[in-house]
Amino acid sequence: MALAYHSTKDLCERYRCSSRTLFRRMKRAENPFPAPCIKHTGSCNLWDAQDVARWEAVERARARGDACNEPTGPLAAAWATR
Repeated sequence: MALAYHSTKDLCERYRCSSRTLFRRMKRAENPFPAPCIKHTGSCNLWDAQDVARWEAVERARARGDACNEPTGPLAAAWATR
């Protein structure tokens, strides 16, 4: 199985935010952004693509105002193992 990663730059472009914003989101009490799985000096950190996808699914649910902030469908099984 091939592992996929997102760099800090990838995530900043995807979410249209700064790297500082990513790290602020990691400190949130509700649905914190996942920590990088590979850390390097500076902004060369790498995030597991599946962790980011799970976080994004919960953010979408929150934006829709779903009563249950957990994803459904294919991501639900992955979320449950977390």
